[in-house]
Amino acid sequence: MTKARVLARDQIRIVADVLNVPSPLVRQTMQRMKTDGRLPATRPIATDVTPASLARLVLGLCAPIPSKSTETETSLGNLPRVGGDGAETVALELENLISEAAGIVDGEIDFWLGDLLVGVSQPVVGVSITTFDGSSTFRSYRTLSERDEGMRHFVRLPLQTLRMLALELIGD
Repeated sequence: MTKARVLARDQIRIVADVLNVPSPLVRQTMQRMKTDGRLPATRPIATDVTPASLARLVLGLCAPIPSKSTETETSLGNLPRVGGDGAETVALELENLISEAAGIVDGEIDFWLGDLLVGVSQPVVGVSITTFDGSSTFRSYRTLSERDEGMRHFVRLPLQTLRMLALELIGD
């Protein structure tokens, strides 16, 4: 079951508060992604947030500036899995995590003990997961053709924060 529809500005406020980022950044990123067709665009009542749209927004917010949000979201979302278990692409992995975090599907992930690491300067994503039985895994996503050189800038999103965001926007 999804939450009742809310005003678009309330979605912006919720995302900004939970992720601890400025509201204008969220608003500009969402607007750019709506313009580019990556997020549904209706006003003033926003469409229901889905795991797929929230996954896109999270990846878009990793961009260094809002004008690069769509480019960042698509390049990160299409990265294939190169290590660990999990979905075949970052977009599917994040969508699955959000579905579990929001309570749409049952799962075993302990959201208190994991992180999503997103490479900003070069597209690479790592997901550190611990299950309730104590086992842990690291899922790695990147292109195989790029060389691993130099320093990278990362965005770290604790899975607990992702869970809070999913519950606020999607969960019961």
